[in-house]
Amino acid sequence: MGKLSSGQKLTAVIIAILALLAAGYFLFRDEIALRTTSKEVATVKVVRSVNLSYPDGWQEERLTNADVIAGILLKLGREGPGATLILRTIVGKLEEGVDINSLSDQIVAAFEKEIENFSLVEKKVSRLESFNSVDVIYKQSSAEDNKIYKNRIIIMPTKNQTFYLTFRSEDTDFEKIEADIEKMTSDFAAYLESLKL
Repeated sequence: MGKLSSGQKLTAVIIAILALLAAGYFLFRDEIALRTTSKEVATVKVVRSVNLSYPDGWQEERLTNADVIAGILLKLGREGPGATLILRTIVGKLEEGVDINSLSDQIVAAFEKEIENFSLVEKKVSRLESFNSVDVIYKQSSAEDNKIYKNRIIIMPTKNQTFYLTFRSEDTDFEKIEADIEKMTSDFAAYLESLKL
């Protein structure tokens, strides 16, 4: 490649400066908009990963690409008694004036349609830190291994996303993990509270 003339060098420098200005605009456009319009630009906090501690016996499982695409933030498993936790999120604005009680009814109605061998044990609305939550406990018989599983799903809607904590164990072992469920749920709610969502 030959030597560049002074005109070509100047053109290259101008192109580089324009590229830097364009990059700066895209990186700081919200701040620029704020300064030029005197209007505050809304920032939306969204949780994309979690780093939580959990009780002894629980092990974090590696997430696959499919898990991440499905909004799964964390998977835990344990042996003796065997149990799982799947923490999933769906990002989207919560509608104004959502009635948490009717939301719990809608969730149970959806489960009855979508989950095979669904048997409701309990549903309730509770408060975790500053968040309203829906708590559904149900049993499900499995044709694969002829066992009955108990599931507890805690749904925590926030302004910009909803979190689903799903605990599962054999029905006969579920009582043994209830203290862990309470601790992990409480710790997660405190974690969300610290983020000021």
